Amino acid sequence: MLFISLPKAAAGAFTNTLAVAHRVQRTTTWSSFATAPSNYKELSLIHKSCRDYSTDFLDELTGGELRHLHIPPTENNVNLLRKTKKCVITRNFKDVPGAYFRETRHHFRKKPTVFYGAQTEHDFYLAAEKSGLLEELQSFVHGWQSACDENTLIIDHSDIVSDRFQDLLETTEDHFRLEPSGTMKLRSARNTRETGIIKPIRKNARRLARFLNKI
Repeated sequence: MLFISLPKAAAGAFTNTLAVAHRVQRTTTWSSFATAPSNYKELSLIHKSCRDYSTDFLDELTGGELRHLHIPPTENNVNLLRKTKKCVITRNFKDVPGAYFRETRHHFRKKPTVFYGAQTEHDFYLAAEKSGLLEELQSFVHGWQSACDENTLIIDHSDIVSDRFQDLLETTEDHFRLEPSGTMKLRSARNTRETGIIKPIRKNARRLARFLNKI
């Protein structure tokens, strides 16, 4: 199962919930040999899976039980994954800089270079706008929406963190032809970047759950 998400879209929590429900491994591995796309320069500096892939990487992108990556909708990527069953997770791109701000403020992530010197949520937004990151986030969302076809399910952050979560989970299971998992609650998850495998941070689980609801 391939999940492609805009950063800060609660995709980690959503895919972790799905992985636990169906007892599959969830990974975020990427190829260090794939190139960074020139039109996603800032985003590729923050998220290493934001790359322009070729046919050489198709097995890597679609292999495994559940893979979650920030794959941008470049022409190469859209064509490469056209026949691949996938789920794209988006959110209002204007809300993403604020989510980065809250994440770094709560020490869940080191401040990305593009936000160096930014102290407030408004500063983060201005930095994203000035650097071109905001435009890249918008392009990410609109690009995948434009490329949507019968193999692509698009879901939104606002539904993941709402009381519509259960319906969303069932829709996703149906898209991937999975057995219904029954009633589930949204789980928390964080990246362990050394291995690319996502694991819950148990001692911070409650703190992280509150944080996800806020962003």
